[in-house]
Amino acid sequence: MKILECLSLLVLICLGVYASVSDIQNGIIKNKVLAFAALYAVLADGIYYGLWGRELVLQFLVNSAVVSALALVLFFTHSWAGGDCKLLFVFALLYPASKYVTYNGQTVTLIFAVFAAFLIGYVYLIADYIFAAVHKRAHFSRNYIEMMLLSFIKTYIQVLIYLTSIHLLYMVLFSSKFEVNAMLWAAADFCMAWFISSSKQLRRRVVCCTALAVDLVLSMYLHIVPIGTDVKRYLFLFTVILLKIILSEQNYQTIPTQQVRSGMILSTAASMQFLTSRVKGLPQISTEDLRCRLTEGEAESIKRWEHSAAGKPQITIVRKIPFAIFIFLGFLAYFILWMVI
Repeated sequence: MKILECLSLLVLICLGVYASVSDIQNGIIKNKVLAFAALYAVLADGIYYGLWGRELVLQFLVNSAVVSALALVLFFTHSWAGGDCKLLFVFALLYPASKYVTYNGQTVTLIFAVFAAFLIGYVYLIADYIFAAVHKRAHFSRNYIEMMLLSFIKTYIQVLIYLTSIHLLYMVLFSSKFEVNAMLWAAADFCMAWFISSSKQLRRRVVCCTALAVDLVLSMYLHIVPIGTDVKRYLFLFTVILLKIILSEQNYQTIPTQQVRSGMILSTAASMQFLTSRVKGLPQISTEDLRCRLTEGEAESIKRWEHSAAGKPQITIVRKIPFAIFIFLGFLAYFILWMVI
């Protein structure tokens, strides 16, 4: 049992090192490597939980399901690439259930590894913004700061309205039938906050006002004040939304046009330069998310465009944020936390 646990952790570490280096250098994580690691994880889990860890099966399934749900939310909101989400899923399969941290008697805590990954990424992004400001790569004008602050306050209020609706509906419909533990609520709040702040439809005024009306009606029905006193919950949401806004505020990089390659994402302004060009195969207007990654054919067309009458020697792309290393460090931090506790 111990040998299999150590072997799974070793595979996790090797995969984490490979994924981090590959993501930083090439911006991709090869599916073949992920598939091989996933195949090992399935076989090892079958032996591990089938022979020695049957009492850990439920913990393993719940933790894996929670992490997988979060990975899907990040993927479908176009926040993480598919490779990063698959890496997170494989890590969840590889991590032994006997090494789960116990918090307040609960073992549904693998989500802490994801939170740690986001925290590390948050620190990286803040440091990167400061570095850019010091070296005058980023300009933080008064209007820019006011716009960011207004966007944050608006998003924060909208997320609180929707989460309050969900919690009140749970109290009315399901609280008497089953209880959701604190860790699952934290994971659910994280997923919902991220999804709500990414959805244009949910942030429409009519939809948001409808959710607010639901809050008022249910509050009167339950005879409670919907504004809670749990400061940690509000700080948690504060961090999640602030990180989401920072990730949404794209960092740009100007590179020689001949260095454009598949997988890169053009800025909206850069893609609009192609509207009047007669070069075939150029990409459509970029929305600056993962759906607009350049194909090999589009990258070659852009290089041909440079030599046309409208072409330019430089082009602006969206910078690639190396999420793989954050995920790896998050799981390492979680394992170290387990060792300390």
